Amino acid sequence: MIVELNEIEFEVEESKLDDWEFLKILKNLETNPLNVIDVGEFLLGSEQNKKLEDSLRKEGRVKASEMMDAYKQLLDQLKSLKNSSSSPSA
Repeated sequence: MIVELNEIEFEVEESKLDDWEFLKILKNLETNPLNVIDVGEFLLGSEQNKKLEDSLRKEGRVKASEMMDAYKQLLDQLKSLKNSSSSPSA
């Protein structure tokens, strides 16, 4: 699945959305919103995650709020893509 974050395309393996480890990470979001970092790293992998961080870096820093927003966009886009791919065609 291809998602666009900060005007860059990232590929997420669809199988990761049906992975037990992913589900456990999502469950931990309920108790600690900072676990969204684990979500992003799991879905994007370290190389793409670094690419996302670098795209948000300004003056040597990445704002936490911008990275959190990017992870939220990632989840929203994946949810939308998954819903559209699982809905029956007319």
